[in-house]
Amino acid sequence: MPNPVGDVLNIHHNLGKINSIEVMNMDGKKVSVRITGQDENGIRINIQNLKSGMYLLRIGYDARFAASKFVKK
Repeated sequence: MPNPVGDVLNIHHNLGKINSIEVMNMDGKKVSVRITGQDENGIRINIQNLKSGMYLLRIGYDARFAASKFVKK
């Protein structure tokens, strides 16, 4: 089980330019989040508006995507 996170989700990556970010609840419904920062090492996503629970994060890059789960406190 992933470690719970607070109001900001920090994602560190090195897979290239990000083309898309999707956050979904465990029922597969997309939820709205706001990107609050991005640099060459990663992105910061404000998840303050999400209810407590587990979510799926999907990040699209040039020719691939990465997915992971996170838990909002």
